[in-house]
Amino acid sequence: MDIMEVDMEAEMDISDDEDVQVPGRNLQVSSSSVRAVDASGAPLDRKEALKQKIAADKYDTDAWTQLIMEVQSGPVDLARPIYEEFLKVFPTAGRYWKFYAEHEIQSGNFDNAEKVFMQSLPSCPNIDLWKSYIKYIMDFKSKLPGQRETVLKAFDFAVAHVGMDISATSLWTDYIGYVRAERTNTQLEESQKMDLLRKLYQRAIEIPMHNVETIWREYDQFENGLNKQLAKALMNEHAPRYMGARSTFRERKNYIEGLSRNALARPPRGLQKEMHQVRLWKRLIDYEKKNPQRLDPEALRERVTFTYNQCLMCLYHYPEIWHQSAQFQLECGYPDQCEKTYQRALLAQPESLLLSFQYCDFLELNGKVEEARTIYNRMLEQQPESLVFVQFLRFSRRVDGVQGARKAFFKARKSPKCTYHVYVASAMIEYYMNKDEAVARNILELGSKKFGNDMAFVMQYIDFLFHRNEENDMRVLFEKVLTTLPRDQAGEIWNMFLKFETLTGTLETTTRVQKRRAQAYPDTDPSGIFGVVQQYRFLDLWPCSQADLASFRMDSRRDADARPEEETAPRSRTGKKAAPSANTAHITMPDLKQMVPYKAEQIGVVGPVGMAVALSPVLSAFMTSLPLPHVWDGPLVDTERLLQIIHDSPLERNPPPSVTPGAPGAQGRPAEGRKGKGAKNAGEESDGEDEDGNERAGPGMKRGGSSDIYKQRMMKKIKLQQTGQ
Repeated sequence: MDIMEVDMEAEMDISDDEDVQVPGRNLQVSSSSVRAVDASGAPLDRKEALKQKIAADKYDTDAWTQLIMEVQSGPVDLARPIYEEFLKVFPTAGRYWKFYAEHEIQSGNFDNAEKVFMQSLPSCPNIDLWKSYIKYIMDFKSKLPGQRETVLKAFDFAVAHVGMDISATSLWTDYIGYVRAERTNTQLEESQKMDLLRKLYQRAIEIPMHNVETIWREYDQFENGLNKQLAKALMNEHAPRYMGARSTFRERKNYIEGLSRNALARPPRGLQKEMHQVRLWKRLIDYEKKNPQRLDPEALRERVTFTYNQCLMCLYHYPEIWHQSAQFQLECGYPDQCEKTYQRALLAQPESLLLSFQYCDFLELNGKVEEARTIYNRMLEQQPESLVFVQFLRFSRRVDGVQGARKAFFKARKSPKCTYHVYVASAMIEYYMNKDEAVARNILELGSKKFGNDMAFVMQYIDFLFHRNEENDMRVLFEKVLTTLPRDQAGEIWNMFLKFETLTGTLETTTRVQKRRAQAYPDTDPSGIFGVVQQYRFLDLWPCSQADLASFRMDSRRDADARPEEETAPRSRTGKKAAPSANTAHITMPDLKQMVPYKAEQIGVVGPVGMAVALSPVLSAFMTSLPLPHVWDGPLVDTERLLQIIHDSPLERNPPPSVTPGAPGAQGRPAEGRKGKGAKNAGEESDGEDEDGNERAGPGMKRGGSSDIYKQRMMKKIKLQQTGQ
């Protein structure tokens, strides 16, 4: 098999919803889809046309994959720049790292291939990439003398990183097969070989993966071939773990189905298929955290960490997943791993203010103030936005005191991108934290000279006048209210308490209140991402985009105080009006001019084929007299209740007395209680009987006698039976 051929198992990992073409497939790509011309109107080369599409949108996955298909069959020297540029945009595309390395191997550039592997393997737990690496080791290293340790280290390296993947069966069987095939010269070497094989089998049978039953049978044969008595004891010891792995495999397979594990990582666009993938990944992560295999804490941490790393290959540009992954390491007691996760997150999303602020807080809480300051200074240089200034003011006040915050404000004022938010934030710091109302008033007065026509600033200035410095009493009040109010009514109080602590307290007290609120409402914000957003947002400035917020809401309720659409005019973090979100920008409004107006005079009932059925004159007259729905403002009748009352009401056994025509109260109605078939009023004709033998009323007339048709029919049926007897 050619080393560039794509195996069928890898092909099956691609979701039908993903519009990505994979190099190695026999695809017929129409050249018209990328037809382009240069400035003079001359047709461009196919590669140049694809490059122009990529220049217009660097995340155009269709153009990228077509371009790689164009170059992968040519010289690697021409393809190498394309691979490198592609992998800068999609650094977690494990399958394309595999294509790159195999192209170098095919060209005999083994040193370059090893560099590609070493560059990609640590950050891409893609099983196809690791299998390709092992294949390279087996094909070109295992046959060399003195390379046994190198091969064993490569296998250990692979199973340590992706050995728990559900598709890692061939990796384990290759490892076991390589050790089994080794030749030994002494009894000691043979004993060491058997011990290594036993350890490998015992590790493999505990992993939920495809065809684990085959490895279990091989292990059974292996142990029985050595010592049947010992084999029985060992098999009984490891059978529960093997059975647990089989059971977990069946469950995990259901959670993995539907995941596009080879999808190229793109920033969120708000598409339904993207949101569906986010939901599936979150569901899998939640499943792993429940510890279905009942692993020990360290093994569980490794299992969940592996799942997060696989998820981040696809959701590389989703801040929530990075936040969850870092917080998971912190909860497990691994702050070093948490820090590394934040560092990786900022490499993936250097412009994410949300992740940057969270990392700075982590560093500050762990005593690394200067490192946090370095990150803030970098943000001020690269992203001199209002929200960055606001968070830096708060940071400076916490670590440098009053003068530090004032110096930071003085520096922020000089920035051309400084908005009224910075003035309001500085005034709040002076009023709440420095207890200096006079300075706060001066800052707001200074801001009014620059933003006096900005209604949002004016409203903040007015709101400031209603504040008082009574922190202790406020805390006592918050605690008292939260202990007395029911949980379903205390949500807004928790939000106010958190806002109060953010303004007046320390980072530690703010974090404690945030955790208490999360414990009070565990289902409202399971991942904690909305709490983080709420902590760093300021007025209508948000630390993340609308698309990010949409991705956060997949499996969580909306936090009532963390929704930018509640604002009259959402602003970006620069203070400018935000563009419509991706969820609504593509919606086309209907043409209202084409709508048919409702005509009240057309009274009828829609029949089974959509045609109107005419009602009787009496019902038509009645329905025409009813008011139209849009003009009726009176009480509404519960029709179900009305019908139930009518149904339950007792009916009169005797018909009402007849009314003589012309008598008072007759009002022109026919005499009631007539039994004669041809009875008539003066000057009126009888319409005869209907098909059931009942009298029919003439036009505009009401039928006499009892109004209970069912009773009339029953009476007639009884008469017929009596007549028949």
